Amino acid sequence: MLLTQGFTMLQYSVYARYCVSEEVGSPIRRRIRRNLPPDGQVRLLGVTDRQFAKMEVFWGDVRVQAEQPPDQLLLF
Repeated sequence: MLLTQGFTMLQYSVYARYCVSEEVGSPIRRRIRRNLPPDGQVRLLGVTDRQFAKMEVFWGDVRVQAEQPPDQLLLF
């Protein structure tokens, strides 16, 4: 369900989706609440652009650049 809502799997059981504002994120949060798995668990964490930009990503011993937020809003 998360993939169909524009989320990207960062790692197993960790998904991310860029939202340009809280107003854009609110309907997505409501859709997730309506589609919760009966025996599953979903945690939502809002992160600002500035916080996202400070993320450090390591691939083995090598540090790689974190993904950049998209330049435009994706519509589905």
